[in-house]
Amino acid sequence: MCSSDFYTGLIGAACFAGMLLGALTLSPLSDKFGRRPAHILSNILYVIGCGLMYLFPSYWTIVGGCLINGIGMYGRLVVSYLYCLELVDEASSKIVATIAMTLNAACSGLVALYYIGGGKDAEFLILIAMIVTLFTLAMWPFLPESPKLLYEREDFEGCRREL
Repeated sequence: MCSSDFYTGLIGAACFAGMLLGALTLSPLSDKFGRRPAHILSNILYVIGCGLMYLFPSYWTIVGGCLINGIGMYGRLVVSYLYCLELVDEASSKIVATIAMTLNAACSGLVALYYIGGGKDAEFLILIAMIVTLFTLAMWPFLPESPKLLYEREDFEGCRREL
């Protein structure tokens, strides 16, 4: 294996290592403090990772940015997904889950098509991801806590407030 393969592999490994760290930290945090704060934290971490890669495009900041992005990606893929499902009723959860997973797969497919079509500028994709995530962060004041989580904690008053 040549050294360039090692360095390229390290970037991908940093993303997966970040997802592992996210699994070890964000899941317990979402159980202890709620889905809403964990969702917001994961989006903030994702923006920080994108910002590092976009503003300081050197090798080690990209590795660090991918590590931070991985933590945020875990939160967005797992904690935010559960949060979304907990905000809808049982009958709607199947359609919401289908739409969420389809959009996630479609985004991955569009990125692959971008590179297959000859796109070589990852900065464009980083900027788009950062803008979309900043938009979702702008909506955080309107996000309720998960009523199902509040119910599990026996916070019935908070559950009534969120409904």
